[in-house]
Amino acid sequence: MEAPKLTGKHILLLLIYSPGNTGRENEAVVGRTRITKMMFLFDKEIRKAFLKNSDIELISFPNFEAWHYGPFSKQVYDDIEFFLNNGYLSSEPLLNTEKSEFELNEYENWMDEYLFDEERELLSGIRNEESFELTSKGERFVKDRIYGRLTANQRKIVAQFKRSINNASLEAILRYVYLKYPEYTEKSKIRGRILGRP
Repeated sequence: MEAPKLTGKHILLLLIYSPGNTGRENEAVVGRTRITKMMFLFDKEIRKAFLKNSDIELISFPNFEAWHYGPFSKQVYDDIEFFLNNGYLSSEPLLNTEKSEFELNEYENWMDEYLFDEERELLSGIRNEESFELTSKGERFVKDRIYGRLTANQRKIVAQFKRSINNASLEAILRYVYLKYPEYTEKSKIRGRILGRP
């Protein structure tokens, strides 16, 4: 059997599919900012252990840049939209839970920077926090093409990582990223607030 070749898109789906706090596969991940920082931390801290002693080849991964709210990748946001539009991913608004200020600002910046006016108008009404999980189509794809080809150790690594991300508040994740990767906060509009400095 040919060694699996994975991309950042595959990793995004895998992270959403993997068990989290409940031990249930396809445990939802809340918020685009959380997913973006999850992908960033996977690349920086988990990728090496995930690929160790494996025949899996990670052939592409989103690039991250210092942006207004810390490390950001337009590709991750585009991938989320791609999977939503093609039936692999679903999003549900969490009723009575508005997006955090950080989530809303990063989302609006992405819309302002990268979307056409018509696209921005369609998406601008999303004010509630969103919960993302795979559809049955997305679950089948991950089971057949990715998850079933992972070692027990790789599954464990991804599940532990997802648990830590889903357990933490968004502010705690941002603080961790800002402290550990200051080079990605150079353009941040919220660095002082996140780090508790004027």
